[in-house]
Amino acid sequence: MSFQNPAGLWLLLLIPLLIIIYIIRSRYENRAVSSTYIWQLSDRFLKKKLPLQRLTRMLLFLLQLLLIALFALAAAKPTVKDGIGRDFIVVLDCSAEMQVRDTKGVSRFERAVEQVEDLAKDLTGGHTLTVILAGHKASYLIKNTDSAAKTATALDGVDCQFGSCNMEDALELAQKAAEEVSSPKVLLYTHQSYDTAEGITVTDLSRGEWNLAFSSLSAVKDKQVIRFTAELCSYNKDAEITVGLKVENKTVDARALSLKKNEKTTVTFEWEGSGFDRAMVFAQVEDGMAEDNFFALCPNNDLCRVLLVSPAPFYLKNALDALGNCKVDQVGTLEEALLEGYDLYVFDGVTPEEFPTDGGVLLFGSERLPDGLTCSSAVDAEGRLTVDKDLAHPLFEGVAPFGCYVKGYAPLLGTAEWAFPLFCGGNPVFAVRNDQRSPLFAVCTFDLHHSNLPLQADFIILMKNIVTSSLPSLLKVRDYTAEEILTLSVPLASDQLYLETPDGTLRTLSFSEGISTLTVSAPGVYTAAALQGEEGIYADFFVHVPIKADAQEEERVISLALPEKEEGLQRTKESGVWFWVALTILLLMLIEWGVYYREQY
Repeated sequence: MSFQNPAGLWLLLLIPLLIIIYIIRSRYENRAVSSTYIWQLSDRFLKKKLPLQRLTRMLLFLLQLLLIALFALAAAKPTVKDGIGRDFIVVLDCSAEMQVRDTKGVSRFERAVEQVEDLAKDLTGGHTLTVILAGHKASYLIKNTDSAAKTATALDGVDCQFGSCNMEDALELAQKAAEEVSSPKVLLYTHQSYDTAEGITVTDLSRGEWNLAFSSLSAVKDKQVIRFTAELCSYNKDAEITVGLKVENKTVDARALSLKKNEKTTVTFEWEGSGFDRAMVFAQVEDGMAEDNFFALCPNNDLCRVLLVSPAPFYLKNALDALGNCKVDQVGTLEEALLEGYDLYVFDGVTPEEFPTDGGVLLFGSERLPDGLTCSSAVDAEGRLTVDKDLAHPLFEGVAPFGCYVKGYAPLLGTAEWAFPLFCGGNPVFAVRNDQRSPLFAVCTFDLHHSNLPLQADFIILMKNIVTSSLPSLLKVRDYTAEEILTLSVPLASDQLYLETPDGTLRTLSFSEGISTLTVSAPGVYTAAALQGEEGIYADFFVHVPIKADAQEEERVISLALPEKEEGLQRTKESGVWFWVALTILLLMLIEWGVYYREQY
């Protein structure tokens, strides 16, 4: 036998107290009587009844001992091994897919919660229940409870998220929970079936609900026309729908589509315009989930103010103009340059006495280097350019300079505050300061005019990355998945930071040292604003539900290594039964004390 609440056995300490009460309790009383004869006559009868009185007192004492023992056992909840009790471990999928509703308007998640509550109602005979939420993050909701009321209360406070399902972490928690109990049974309530599920009982709550979902939207500018391409899919049935395009919240085009079941479809719109801040494709349908019936595109249209100081600016000027989001002021000498008020300063073959501090700085072929950098002896030989893939620096994302060479270069040396993402002949020739809170500072020691790099498409990508890093933008990325953590880069001069949610609610965000982090949950278009007085910078961004996996994906397999099954635990009697037994004995004691009082007084 074992006990679910061993602390209840402390009530057995009342037994010595009861014994002490019986020891000090007076058994005789002095009373005045009218005649010695009557007393002697009564004493003769008392001697005949004495054995019966002693037996009565002993039975009452034993009943009181039994009452205390029963109360202690009821509080300790005794259990015995009989192979019936089980420890249920429930993994509850809380991803966006679980929010899909059937024709009656009931979601998969609501059906899952209902089944878990029904399971909790049968937590008798030693059963316990653990519930693990498998959302963007996995966590315990309740652990090893046998109370249906506690389970229902906990489930009432759970909302299904719009993020993904972190099944790996959820199963890791289930594994730990299974190792802590005697007879685990793991149940998974989800929206999909699994080809292999070892040690887990999977309940697929999908009923073939119809759901239309957009998965992407992109835009390409061709002269004065912008071509929008969207991808969508009709899940679980063929559909005839109308799809529209909104630009700056105005519908500019719409068309009818015939969608095949579970086949991705591409739709294209054309719009005459030079640019936009917000575009959205949408379909007005009544399907299982409305939050994925649209997809928005919020391009980063921030304009980068660039000062280019170069006696031969051909390569750099053409690259900056090709990006389309740069306002370039070009001068040939430092005497003509105003070294303030720009987002990016590019010095090609010239070096200022003091480097600007209000924007990013890019040096090509500089004779003077910033603190922390030095050059070794120049190499007057041709060398090939290579990128340090292990470093994976953001400036060189998408840059692969295969076949690019330099006729001469000066190897760089530097302290730990500098990173070296580009090499020539095995020697570093490009350095970037590691301080993320300060403006960009990049140094290239070779002359662009002595290299074929500016003639490659990789040079445009490099300049785009440099401009993007120098933009005073709250967000570099404008597309996020629900439950994703995003970081806002707030200008140090800003004194207020706001976030407008898709439903129009305005939130005030806190920030420290130019950084603010938050988790976005609901799908839709958000607007962030960092203000200094009445001026500020703004950034629109879109949050979407996770993209659904292709139907023809690889085999789905999950497994748990459950411990060997032991005999389950079952309580010998329900706590309510013990309560009524103890209450009955208590009533008998009260009756006995009443009779005793009546006889004595």
